[in-house]
Amino acid sequence: MKTHKQHRVVSPKKIAIAVFTISSSRFRAKKADNQSGTLIVNAVKNAGHDVLDYGILDDDSKMITTRV
Repeated sequence: MKTHKQHRVVSPKKIAIAVFTISSSRFRAKKADNQSGTLIVNAVKNAGHDVLDYGILDDDSKMITTRV
């Protein structure tokens, strides 16, 4: 069996992920438009997966580490 076919057989059919956009300017704007994050969330959900967490984070290692 080819590698990609074997992977599809043994991999989970549904996964749960978190989507974070890392952007200081978007984070500071509070109500910033997050087109890329929204696009990713929609693609994940349309593929039948779950989004456990979603947000815009400041480009700050402490904030990112705490949230993740």
